[in-house]
Amino acid sequence: MHHVLVMSKRIRVFMALATAVIISASLSGCGWQLRGFDQGALPDTLALDTQDRYAPIARQLQQTLNRRGVTLSSTAPIRLWLDQERQEKRAVAVTNIGSAAQYELHLTVSFKYIREHAQPQIANTVSTQRVFDFIPGSNLAKDEEEQTLLKEMRQELINRILTKAPKKNSYPAQARL
Repeated sequence: MHHVLVMSKRIRVFMALATAVIISASLSGCGWQLRGFDQGALPDTLALDTQDRYAPIARQLQQTLNRRGVTLSSTAPIRLWLDQERQEKRAVAVTNIGSAAQYELHLTVSFKYIREHAQPQIANTVSTQRVFDFIPGSNLAKDEEEQTLLKEMRQELINRILTKAPKKNSYPAQARL
């Protein structure tokens, strides 16, 4: 009897592990991954061209690149051109007295990677949006929530921009052309 219980426990553990492997393979196969997960190797050095290097998205991008070990250098073989972010805010729901109850934030930025000695590329555009509730009379809390949402949205856009970066081993051969 004891031997049967041990075997059934082993079978349950095996089945649980097999299920976990199947689920993770299915999710990774469709492109899903955890937020903040390393989406690939970035170039060791990168030149960053922005219209305003002190703009919030440019500063946040510089911090992210620094955290990921990328050195910013004006002589790097790959340049990342980043346009100014475009931000929209509109009311999407109103209260019974006509004041805004919910807002939608929409954030968009264009970018392109420019390789040394390569054909110019068309700029890509990434955007994201969020909806948040507005409670009349709590302007300070609303402003803080809006700023937090904007920071999260910028990080999402930055992560999406960095997933499009030329991979470490793909640019040196092309840069020598």
